[in-house]
Parts: sequence; C-alpha cells; structure tokens
Amino acid sequence: MHLDYNKPNNQDFIPLNIKMSSCLLNVVYEYFSQISKKYRLPELDQTLNDVYHTIKSEMLEEDEFNVFLIEEDEADSKKKKKTEFISENDFTRLYKKQVIAGEDPIKGKIKEHLDVVDYLLLKSFLFFVDEDKSSMAFLEFQKALAIKPDHPVAYLFYNLIKAEDELNDQHFYLAIARAPYAVHILSYSFSYFSVMISVLYQVIAPGEYLSQSTVKKFLSFFGSNEVRFFDLFRDLSYRYSPENMLEIIQLAIRKNPHEKELQLFKVWMLFRTKKYDQAFHVAKHLDHEDLDLNNDDLITHERIYAELLEKQGQTGKALIELKSIVEDEDKRASIHDAYYEACLLLIELYNQQGEFDKSEYIFNEILEEHKEFLIDYYGYKYYSLKADMHLGLQNWEEANLCLQKAKSLES
Repeated sequence: MHLDYNKPNNQDFIPLNIKMSSCLLNVVYEYFSQISKKYRLPELDQTLNDVYHTIKSEMLEEDEFNVFLIEEDEADSKKKKKTEFISENDFTRLYKKQVIAGEDPIKGKIKEHLDVVDYLLLKSFLFFVDEDKSSMAFLEFQKALAIKPDHPVAYLFYNLIKAEDELNDQHFYLAIARAPYAVHILSYSFSYFSVMISVLYQVIAPGEYLSQSTVKKFLSFFGSNEVRFFDLFRDLSYRYSPENMLEIIQLAIRKNPHEKELQLFKVWMLFRTKKYDQAFHVAKHLDHEDLDLNNDDLITHERIYAELLEKQGQTGKALIELKSIVEDEDKRASIHDAYYEACLLLIELYNQQGEFDKSEYIFNEILEEHKEFLIDYYGYKYYSLKADMHLGLQNWEEANLCLQKAKSLES
C-alpha cells in the first residue's frame, strides 16, 4: 500500500489542534498500512487509499480540534462516569430516522478475506467518511469493541464519535486519558496520541499544583517554536496561582525560546507575585510591535508596563504609556478590565501632580457610563481617587461623600 503521507515539519509553526489532527491521522494511516500488508489485496488497497485521503482532507481542512479548559468540578464529576455500550435495539430506536440496514459499503470479494474485526472497522470507516452515516459508524465501532475490547483504533474512534465528532468535548479527553495503553503492540501512533491526550488532560484539568514533570512531559510532544504555548498558559493563569505558573513558565521558554509572548507572560506572573524589578528587567526588552497579541492581551501588557514604569520612578514615561491607552478609541471600546485599571492609575498620577481637572475629565467623560461596574469591582479605589480629586478641586461636600463611600467598601 502506498499512501501519500508527509510528516509535519517540526520547524513549522503549527497550533496544537493541527498537531492533534496529525497524530490522529497517523493512527488511521498506521492501521490501514497494517491491514494492507496483512491481506495484500489490490482492491482493498484502493478502498483504503480512497478512505484515507477523504479522512485526511476532512481532518486537515476543517481544523476542528481545539483545546478548552475543564473546570475542576466538571472534571471530578466526569471521572465518575463510565463509557457504556448501548444495545443494537437501543441504537435502532435512538437513530430510528436513519436506515441502518442496507447495502454493504464494502464492495467485491473483500469481505470474504477480512477477519470479523477488520471487516467491522473498515465498514466503520466507510460510514465514518459519510457525514450522514456517522451514527452507523458508531454502531460498527461498538460491534468491533464488543469482540475485541482493547482494540486501540476501535476504542479511539468510538469515543471520537461519542464525543459528537469534536475533540474539544471533555468526554473524549477523559476517555483517551483513561485508555489502558502505555505502548500498544498494534498501534504505536495510538500509544503516542493517547499519552499525548492523557498528559494534555493533566495540564488542562489539574489540581492547583502543576508539577514540572507533568509540564515537561507535555512539552516533550512539540518541537522548538512549533506550538504557541502563550495562549494555553495565559488561560491556565486565570485559575492557578502566579507562583505556580511562574515555576513552570521557564520550561516553556526553554522549549520555545523564540516565542516572545512567553517572555511577556513571564512579566505578568512576576508582576502578580510583586517581583517588580525582575518584571521590569524583562519587560523593557520587549517591543510591543514585535508581539503577536490580540487587543485584550495588548491592553493588559501596556497597563502592566505603565505601572512598572511608575514603580521604577519613571512617572513621566508611565504617564505617556497610560495616556496612550486611555485616549485610544479602540481600546476604550474593548470594555476590558485592564483599560479601566489604566484609567484609574492615570487618575492617581494626575491627582499626585495636582492636575485634578484632568482626573475629573476621565471620571465624567470616560468612566461615568461604566460607573456601576467600576463600583462593583474597584469600589474602594474608585471612591478614594474621586475623593482626592474633589479635595483638590475644593469640593468639600462631594469629597466627604466619596470618603464615606470608600470607607464603607474598604473591607
């Protein structure tokens, strides 16, 4: 069997979902190669080639594999669930609108030469490439598992369909993570893929502590500059301590030394752990224009960098950075926490310099329509800064009122 398959170039920048697609495609390629050598039937080889190229086209073009974080309580509840087979009668009732019986998709005399498991799996893949018959493929994969419960290919694709064709489904991650295969004699690619998913599951749904060994094992699946780790670690940082994230970020930086965004992430974690001098030392060497960031991440970094400048005593530069953020119409429209924090920090610096009229402008012209949100999340700081502004403007009654409100929110 001569399949047209090219392994990905590890020097290319490919996202995690493409890596997973390629790994899964490896499983199909490997299995088809095995049964091609086993039976040596030209008619079978042609069928395998056709099915393989259809699967390859769908996997690599649809780009449907995504990594989503799993909340710990969701992960715990799903660990209690077990994959259960359904009977053919139940299946028929479940998919009663579809025709289960019908013409055998395997043509010619191929069926006569295949053993029952290979026959069921080939039949499954023929149904699998037809989007209208995925439920029938599900039944055939299940039949194969009923005969050979530890067959890696049947197990993998049964769970893929059970997860409704999306690898972002938590059930699929968990199912593969629980797969009882370290190195499977029938499928090296399956072993690689299942271990990869297992470690990925440990990364995206761990406890509070992510050990270096777990992250190191996860990173081992990727070549240098092959995957954008910044996105994954940024999302993890919303749930786990900055001390923990700071401990493991160095591993990712060593793996992807050219990903400048990882250096930026390190700045954020150093900032959150109040290691301001170290954070500034890294941040000052990062050029914003060289960073591949979405607008929200850019605002976050610019706001942090402005505060680092202020803490280094470079108030003038901090003011320039903050004014650039606050006066940017696109950033104002983003409705992002970092934008409001930049506004409040700029007000604080204006108050310190006695430019109370500029503080008043920000309060009245920029923050007023978001006042309720600011009070809910930044209430003490909001009223404290407003009190300072009114004191500077000699609005004694308004200043006293703001001081009372700030005191009530101090806890």
